[in-house]
Amino acid sequence: MVEKEQVLFADHPHVRFKQADLSEGLGDLKITEAPFALYFSSYGSLSHLARKDLVHLLQDICHHGRHGSLVVMDLIGRYSIE
Repeated sequence: MVEKEQVLFADHPHVRFKQADLSEGLGDLKITEAPFALYFSSYGSLSHLARKDLVHLLQDICHHGRHGSLVVMDLIGRYSIE
């Protein structure tokens, strides 16, 4: 998906896509990358994380993001608010 998005958005240099193992939080991204304007996850992928891993990821996002950053996530099953 990341490779496809890089092709589809090639004419938008301000848009970048990253791949990471989110069970390890943001990992090296929090060191090597400036804060993102948007932290986005879809298709319930974060619902597959263990609770401790999801909490760790959200803490990383809170520390890495800047004022005004958006967090958009699609949680289903055990973490949904349904």
